[in-house]
Amino acid sequence: MPTIKDVANYTGVSPTTVSNVIHGRTSKVSEETKEKVEKALKELKYHSNMGGRLLAKNGSRIIGVIFQDDSAISTHTYDNPYLGEFVQAAETAIRESGYFMMFQRVSSIDEGLKLVQMWDLEGVVLSGTSPKDLQEWTESLNIPIVFLDMYPLHNEAILNIGVDDLKASYEMTHYLVDNGHTEIAFIAFGESFDDWVGVDARRAEGVKKALDEHHLQPHYFIAPKNEEDFAVFIKDFAENYIHQITALFFASDLMAVRAQSVLYNHGWQVPEDFSIVGFDGTLLAKLATPQITTIYQNILQKAEKGIELLIADITGQTIRQRNIQIDSIFLEGQSVKKIK
Repeated sequence: MPTIKDVANYTGVSPTTVSNVIHGRTSKVSEETKEKVEKALKELKYHSNMGGRLLAKNGSRIIGVIFQDDSAISTHTYDNPYLGEFVQAAETAIRESGYFMMFQRVSSIDEGLKLVQMWDLEGVVLSGTSPKDLQEWTESLNIPIVFLDMYPLHNEAILNIGVDDLKASYEMTHYLVDNGHTEIAFIAFGESFDDWVGVDARRAEGVKKALDEHHLQPHYFIAPKNEEDFAVFIKDFAENYIHQITALFFASDLMAVRAQSVLYNHGWQVPEDFSIVGFDGTLLAKLATPQITTIYQNILQKAEKGIELLIADITGQTIRQRNIQIDSIFLEGQSVKKIK
């Protein structure tokens, strides 16, 4: 990797001049010299060693935003607007707090630990991890961690930001019943029902709680993450349950919108043939035709509160509320049919 000294020798200027161009201090550098140095930086493929410079100043001031997911590429996880909205909001909050953000997807805890150690991260916002992995994360890291949407199995004292998933899905299910739907399916990703932990488990529990009050039975279905397999699943589901199940409650807006597209492509209509609802309140649900009825969670507030909580822990402040639940809001679209 070329150094500032290499660039200086290549251009015939001083290392100080090269450093000034790199860092934008060009008021005393001629335009000709500036262009010469910039051209050399490109030709030599010079990259500033930000990590080294920061570490030399007693603390990296880097906060990691880590999503634990071992199949993001193959399952198009990054297509979900929720992820983009959160990362954007988190980066703004982190920068305004005087820190730098490093976003990384990791497929395992070991990969995440290596990242933290390599960059000497001062704190981590962690999403996508299972409650089963919670203890390993907390015992392996000696830096502050804020979890997103975590439901500990053993009431561990953690910093967490989320919504009341059970209450939100409970209210959504009541809405479906109030509109005449008595055969309701809850659908989430997984390979088996054992995969339903944390958020998905709570949302499924909310569906059951509401239906129990009406003496109705929930229908639970596991959907494959892969986009092509998911399309086949929805087609087969529609063929098998067109005259039995009237409402489909998906664990996310992304699932709901994909399902609506598959149904439309095979001749079924929403909400005439199937009513559909989702969860998250992302832009996808708003732009869908018909617009998806969903539960909105304020992602901007989620990111800001999460970073605020993390910075408080990093700086040694007293934290009175370790588990923060942001509000969720019911958003009615046109994807639910009222059955007389």
